[in-house]
Amino acid sequence: MKSKASGPLRKIIEEILIPLGQEGRLEEAGIMSAWSRIVGSQVADHSFPWHLKKGVLTVGVSGSAWLNQLHFFRDDIARKVNQHLGEPAVHAVRLVLRKNPVAPPGPAADAPGFRVLAPPEIAEIEMACLAIADPELRDAVRRFLLKQAACIPTRP
Repeated sequence: MKSKASGPLRKIIEEILIPLGQEGRLEEAGIMSAWSRIVGSQVADHSFPWHLKKGVLTVGVSGSAWLNQLHFFRDDIARKVNQHLGEPAVHAVRLVLRKNPVAPPGPAADAPGFRVLAPPEIAEIEMACLAIADPELRDAVRRFLLKQAACIPTRP
């Protein structure tokens, strides 16, 4: 299954993300939003995609038993993620132990591993979006980028 953002919209989003040093975030967001469908609800209840960098998907796992179990399925997870994305974005899966792997439904300052965007980050996204002529598309891309930037967990 190809990620939802494709064609011209995907190109616009990538052109905005790359200067912000956020390349790969579109794939990361696609993995996060579909994690339960990719790995199944039982695995998703005990794990979450932490981040994707240089083809390595880091997955937070709720306990050592689950970490040990998922260790044997790392290649399957990578294959399923790549199948979902429609491209070979993940070549390895790294598992890390996290006590509270389940993300809250929205960004919250007090949620472990999540952050509130700093004013310069917000301004950078706002400035990047000014290049989009269509006001409806500009607003949609702006909301998407702000939400993704706030919902992406801080790095371990």
